[in-house]
Amino acid sequence: MAYPQSLPTSNDQPHGNRTYRRLLKRKQVLDRTSLSNTVMYQLIAEGRFPQPVKPTGGRASAWVEEEVDQYIASCIALRDANEVNA
Repeated sequence: MAYPQSLPTSNDQPHGNRTYRRLLKRKQVLDRTSLSNTVMYQLIAEGRFPQPVKPTGGRASAWVEEEVDQYIASCIALRDANEVNA
């Protein structure tokens, strides 16, 4: 599977009237994306997957749901573009 080479910026998609953002735990992110833990952290290191936030300032990590959803959408767009070019 080809992964997006870059992440969409926050300016790419407006936030609309959302007044809050939901944070996802690692397991939730892995379930949504079907990535392995290793691949997810490799993509983060390459700047191709959203960075986690530290909601408590400690060891716990979480990801902004909207950023994960944008990553999934970019994977779908990449697939669709490759199907058109094939």
